[in-house]
Amino acid sequence: MTRIKKKAVAAAVGVLATAGLLVSAGPPAQAATNTVLFCVQNVSSGYLIFPSRYNWTTPVIPRGHCWSAYLDTGGLAEAILVYRDNVYSYATAWNSNVSAKAIYI
Repeated sequence: MTRIKKKAVAAAVGVLATAGLLVSAGPPAQAATNTVLFCVQNVSSGYLIFPSRYNWTTPVIPRGHCWSAYLDTGGLAEAILVYRDNVYSYATAWNSNVSAKAIYI
């Protein structure tokens, strides 16, 4: 490899590494595939209930924190109930084979 190519490769790696650090240093942008991401931003606390998983409930997440879990819906739509400050807020649906799910309250 020529000296110029080595410098160009080193510069490109530096730029990519810096970009990666900037992305990871910020708030979570989106959830990974088969993942539910739940972030509480505008209320005191929140949690999720998954009715099709025997009403499995997430921990109560305080303001300023996020929770995530790898979940596989097996290609079926699954309901998620969203609670804000211990009060039911809304329901949403998710299919892990289609996308990840990010919920911000």
